Amino acid sequence: MKFGFFPKEGGPDFDGVLDEVRAGEDVGFDQCWITEHHESEENYWAAPFTRLGAMAGVTDEIDFVTAIVVSPLHNAVELAENALVFDQISEGRFIFGTAVGYVAEEFEAYGIDMDERAGRYIEGMKLLDNYLSSDEPIDFDGEFWSLEDWQPIPPSYQDPRPTFWVGGWGDMALKRSVHLGEAWVPGGTADLDGLVERMEKLEDFADEAGQDYADIDQPLMREAIIAEDHDEAMRMGRKYLHRAYTEEYGTEEWSHPFITQEQAADFEKLADERFLVGTPDEIIEQIQQFDDRFPIDHLGCRFHFPGMSHEMVQEQIELFGNEVIPSFD
Repeated sequence: MKFGFFPKEGGPDFDGVLDEVRAGEDVGFDQCWITEHHESEENYWAAPFTRLGAMAGVTDEIDFVTAIVVSPLHNAVELAENALVFDQISEGRFIFGTAVGYVAEEFEAYGIDMDERAGRYIEGMKLLDNYLSSDEPIDFDGEFWSLEDWQPIPPSYQDPRPTFWVGGWGDMALKRSVHLGEAWVPGGTADLDGLVERMEKLEDFADEAGQDYADIDQPLMREAIIAEDHDEAMRMGRKYLHRAYTEEYGTEEWSHPFITQEQAADFEKLADERFLVGTPDEIIEQIQQFDDRFPIDHLGCRFHFPGMSHEMVQEQIELFGNEVIPSFD
């Protein structure tokens, strides 16, 4: 199992984020995961490749995962060029995760018709695959993008290209992960039963496509709070993690396939079924419980939530790296 973490996002303290990334590499994390959202003061940042370039410049070995880039918001040619440049800058320390997106205000701000997001996503992924895999000029004729004798520059550092992960929850997202990528990356909201149901569906889709699910990597993202003391972990979980959940999922404005308003209101049940919350020993046991039924190849933990300081996030990264990761060596 490879371990990843999300550094703090949102706010003006990018120097603190670089400290977190360096600390994560120092304490044994394999990967640093980032996401993309817009107009979020405390929880997310835009401009994923700008951030990745800065992070790669202060590290030597840790890999970087976009989990995820909302690719239909972007021109696929520009996205391909950014990916190639970053693959070279990082010397191949890059997994490229994408999804169709779901926030209507983001599509409106970018001037993209949200009804076209699926078409833009599928065509964009085909273009990205072609573009990132070729050392020679390419031709591409699509509804949204067309290229003739276009030379991808620079070439991909990885052979033939960075690995593609596909995010989302529905059957279409699972099918896209089989046909357009190398892995499906689920978010942090589903409980274990929900994850297993989706995994079994993914196995069916892989079988239909002539693929062996056993050969497909399985990433997983989880919301996490870790502390030396159980009561302190639960206090932090209620104050920061649960507040973020109730604000995002506990209103009538939001509908999610794996979490209802009623479920979002029950922190103890969320902590028991969905989150990683507790001491290092408790976190180790919780990870093993997930892994027993939903075998994990890559685990990405988000330790930052609105209201947390950089110091609080880095302390969790260091505690997890020093006391949890060695148990899985």
